[in-house]
This record gives sequence, structure tokens and C-alpha cells, in this order.
Amino acid sequence: NNALSTYPKGTTTVTWTTTDAAGNSETCQQTVTVIDNQLPVLTAPSNQTLSTITGTCAANYTISDPIADNCTGSTWTYTLSGATTFGPSSAIADGVGSGVVSFNKGVTTVTLNGVDAASNAAVVKTFTITVNDNESPNITCPAPVTVNTTTSQCSGTATLVLPTVSDNCASTFGNALNF
Repeated sequence: NNALSTYPKGTTTVTWTTTDAAGNSETCQQTVTVIDNQLPVLTAPSNQTLSTITGTCAANYTISDPIADNCTGSTWTYTLSGATTFGPSSAIADGVGSGVVSFNKGVTTVTLNGVDAASNAAVVKTFTITVNDNESPNITCPAPVTVNTTTSQCSGTATLVLPTVSDNCASTFGNALNF
């Protein structure tokens, strides 16, 4: 049968047999090798802008499975640079996301790489995660101060205690305190 047939990736052996009218037969074998030379495709999400998690200086994001391929067995990785550095990650199987990744305040570039089971490398894709600090700092005022007027003056002198300040992201308050 010399009709068009479909063969799976890899090598398939086809055995041809011929038999004459007297019942004599002869066989030969032919191999059909299908090679996967199609690159896997990575699809990066759009750039993301996130707010810090209350009380922290970071935000969480999960990278959805970005890889697609014509054959099974592809894997992908990510590398982080900028405000957050990491990578490359361990190989992640097709169909699986990154799990929760913590991103620091600022701009992080995420670089996606992928490869299929035939070692075809995908075209690298990137996107950014921007984490903004939208949480106000906290201030605790010291106790009120009461002093008497200075002799022969209509004013008094007082030494103030600085308020206690804190912020979800490390800051130097110094000149930021106004009174």
C-alpha cells in the first residue's frame, strides 16, 4: 500500500511483503523517521503593574504556563533582573505555571526561555513587573508637652521628642518630618 500515511515522531519500521502466485514470498523493511524541527512558542503576558502587599515591600505574581509546542515534553524557565533578581528557575513542565513569585518594589524584567523534547529552543520573550508602594507610612506622635513661660517672656522653651515612624518599605525619614 503506497497510500499517504501518518507516522508518529521517531522511527517507524514498515515491513513490505511480496508473494507470487506459487506462494513464494520475500520481505524487506523500510524505516520512516519523523523529526520534530518545529520550535516551541512562548507567549509572554502583558507588562504588569502591582501594588505592594499591605505591610510588605513586595507583591506576588504567578506566571501562567507560557509555552506551546506541537509535541509533548517541552519545558520553560524564567530569569528575573532589575528590582528582583533570580534565575534561571529550574525547568518547568508544559502545562504548569511558576507558582507564586515575590517581586520587590520597582521594575523587574522577566525573561522567558523554552525548549522542547527535541531540543528546539523557543524565541526568548520578556515582560516587566512594576511594583508600586501605595501604602502610607505610619506615624505615632509623642505625648503632649506642657511648659511654663520663661521668666519675663511670653514664650516657653521645650525639647520635643521625635515621633515614631515606620513604613512598609525601608525609608529614611530625616527631612521628611515637618512641623
